Amino acid sequence: MPDIQTAMQEALKKTADAWAADDDSDNVAPPTATTTLVDVPTDEKSGSTLKTFECIKSNPGKTRQAIFEMLIAAGIKRGSASSLLSQMIDRGNVRDVEGLLYAAQDVYVTLPRRKKPVVTASPPPAVVAPPPPAVAAPAPAEWSASEVVDKLSVRQAREVLNELKVLFGEAV
Repeated sequence: MPDIQTAMQEALKKTADAWAADDDSDNVAPPTATTTLVDVPTDEKSGSTLKTFECIKSNPGKTRQAIFEMLIAAGIKRGSASSLLSQMIDRGNVRDVEGLLYAAQDVYVTLPRRKKPVVTASPPPAVVAPPPPAVAAPAPAEWSASEVVDKLSVRQAREVLNELKVLFGEAV
């Protein structure tokens, strides 16, 4: 058994054709299906997108699952195929009629995302407290000083006198 360095040198000497001949995965027969997937010459960025659209256009009336399986058989990754189908339906490139897919136009055109209406819950109506009932100011009652002083004890009267002196600036 050769060491790693020798094996690496031999591998590098092989040509791309020799590698392809050794690789069994290149010799796998393509899957046979009753439906067709049109080969579309595209740039690398939009290849999967156009293949997806052309697959739906060339196979109208197929279910989402059938289209999904055809895309996977054509070499499009599962996540990409699922995402592309959803985006095309959401953007209006493809119509979903009772579970069957149809192309909405003859040629794929990138459409902007549809703006879904934002459903916001309306805030509950503000509860406004009723204003307090208006209280009428008491009418000035007739009073006299003697009525007030007659109800006080001597001690209370003396305290009132001292407070009045302080209020009017006289020394106590």
